[in-house]
Amino acid sequence: MSLAFVQRALMERVATRLKEEFWTLEPVQEVKNKTKGYSLRNSLNSKIMTTKNIVTLLCLCFSMHLNAQKLPDHQSLSVVSPAIKIDGIANEWDNKFEAYNKATSLFYTISNNVENLYFTIQARDRAIIDKIIGGGITLTFTSPKSVKEKKIATITFSALSISSRMSIGLSRNDTSAANIAKVNKELASATKEIKLAGLFSLQDTLLSIYNNVGIMAAARLTDYHTYTYELCVPIKYISPFIDRKSKLSYKVQVNGVNSNNMAVIVNGKTQQTPSEETMAIINSLLTSDVSSKGSLSLRDFTSPTNFSGEYTLAK
Repeated sequence: MSLAFVQRALMERVATRLKEEFWTLEPVQEVKNKTKGYSLRNSLNSKIMTTKNIVTLLCLCFSMHLNAQKLPDHQSLSVVSPAIKIDGIANEWDNKFEAYNKATSLFYTISNNVENLYFTIQARDRAIIDKIIGGGITLTFTSPKSVKEKKIATITFSALSISSRMSIGLSRNDTSAANIAKVNKELASATKEIKLAGLFSLQDTLLSIYNNVGIMAAARLTDYHTYTYELCVPIKYISPFIDRKSKLSYKVQVNGVNSNNMAVIVNGKTQQTPSEETMAIINSLLTSDVSSKGSLSLRDFTSPTNFSGEYTLAK
């Protein structure tokens, strides 16, 4: 396989991804139809990137792809937490993670200190980010195998209402860097509660992110294809789920969007409550695998995906 073939294939892959954000990759022609380089044009603000800039972008994309290939599907190591600020920015990890789960397309690291358990989860695919924003992520803890009476505890965060999803979705169509702050402000405003069930000594409730029990959660977009979710849970609330060897069984689930909780745009008009005809079309799509490039099929968008594992607390 020639270097030119690999280079061309990679550029085509980047071009497909860039089109999602209204960028167009254009070959610059030399005499005799030899490609001199590439230019990158944004249809919204007409900014141009030259081949040198694109090489940097290409290396970044390729590096991220190789990083995902090298990582295990499930985290196997215990990790002592650094000083973590729950703000939806993975600076503490330098955006390097312990695992990449292919079933959910999520990078993640679980860590702990004496008092708290931390989950840092990152999505780098816009379709997966849209699914998370639509249905949220649920973390489930299950009783140790030695316990006869099985119990579970769940923590759900980041599911947005229809109106918030529509607003953020439209805002993300503006690809200017300055708009990221606006989108994150809307995201923070729309994610002010954490849904709890089954945690030790806590009532099942919708808990404000501004609470005095020590459970903290935050989500943030650092660019249009990177979404980071951070969660801190005091270990005392999950102590019944930790066995004698300090092992904890968990499940991370990207919840599908409820098809009854979807706004639909028909002929340019938004239907907050879809008509019977529109719902019939939606239901027919739910049984198919039809999708456009760079997006999920409606069935995948509305169906949960998850993975399970075990984590041994670091000492």
